[in-house]
Amino acid sequence: SLYLALGALVWREKDDSDAITAPLLLAQVKLIQPRGADFWRFAADSPELLRNDALAAKMQADFRFDWPAVPEPADEQG
Repeated sequence: SLYLALGALVWREKDDSDAITAPLLLAQVKLIQPRGADFWRFAADSPELLRNDALAAKMQADFRFDWPAVPEPADEQG
């Protein structure tokens, strides 16, 4: 599976450490090459956005930050 990262959190563990970057949300995508084209396009492979659970666990452990899961997508029929 291929995931597109949406948003990022950048931090340092200590003042002199290298910056760490982690994606906030992930969207499952697929690459599509239109017939005869020399380029590729992203297309959603799932309507659902996923929270970065590893980052959520770190935020809970380090800061007691409760990051709720991403709500389910709304039904297109209303």
